[in-house]
Amino acid sequence: MTGLFQDLRYALRQLRNHPGFAAVSVLTLALGIGANTAIFSVVNAILLRPLPYPDSNSLVRVWSTSARFSTDVSSYPDFRDWAEQSRSFEQMAAFSGRSFNLSGSDRPQRVEGLRTTAGLFSALRVRPLLGRLFSDDEQSAGQDHIVLLTENMWKNHFNANPGILGSTLKLDDENYTVIGVLPSEIDFPPGQKVALFVPLRPDPNRNHGFLSVLGRLRAGQTLNDAQAEMSTNALRLAEQYQQDKGQGVYLQSLQASFVND
Repeated sequence: MTGLFQDLRYALRQLRNHPGFAAVSVLTLALGIGANTAIFSVVNAILLRPLPYPDSNSLVRVWSTSARFSTDVSSYPDFRDWAEQSRSFEQMAAFSGRSFNLSGSDRPQRVEGLRTTAGLFSALRVRPLLGRLFSDDEQSAGQDHIVLLTENMWKNHFNANPGILGSTLKLDDENYTVIGVLPSEIDFPPGQKVALFVPLRPDPNRNHGFLSVLGRLRAGQTLNDAQAEMSTNALRLAEQYQQDKGQGVYLQSLQASFVND
C-alpha cells in the first residue's frame, strides 16, 4: 500500500511539473469516459433494453431479396400481396421515411416524418394519447391530408395545446388536419426522432421499391414458420409477375433489424 501511495505522489509531481502534458492527459481521459458513456447509452437503448412495444418479440421485418441485395425495400403491390396471402401474420404494415417543411406557425422548421399504412399502429399496439388514428380508406388521394403528431412534437412545437385536434398544419405548403397525438413511447423507428405520421398513398408500380415492411406474428407462429410460408408466396408471385422474377423474402426480428447496423 505504501508503494502505491509513493507511485501516486510521483505521478502527481510529474503532472504538476509538466502542465501541458497534464492537460492532454486529462483531456484524453475525459474523451475516453465520454466515448464509453455514449457507447453504453446506445448499447443499452438498442441491444439490452427491449423494444418499447407490447410483445415486441412477435414483431418482424419483412425484406425483399434479390441476386444483388440480401435485404431490400419493397413495392406497394408486393406488400399488398404479402398481406393478403400470408396466414402467419395477424397484421402487416408498410412505411417510408420522409422529411417535411413545417410552416404556418411562429417556428417554421424541417421535421422528420413517416408515411405509413394504417396497420402500423395496430401492429405496434399503440393507442393515441389524444384523438384517433387514421384508417385504410384515408390512404386515398383527397382523403390522406391528415397528420398524427408525436407527443414530443406536440409538447415542444405546440406547447401541448389541448385544442390541437382539428387544427391545420402546412407540410410542404399543403394543408394537413391534425387528428391525433401519439404517446412518446412509440419511438418508431427506434431512435430516429420522427415528429409526425401521415397516411401512405398506394403506388401501383410494382417496379417502385421504396417501402419497409413490418409484421406481427400470429399467436403460436414462429419466425421459421412465417419464413417458410413467405418464401412460398414469393415463388408464386415470381411466377405471376415478371417484375418479381428472382425476388425472394427474408424475415428478421424487428430488434435484430435495428441492431445489425
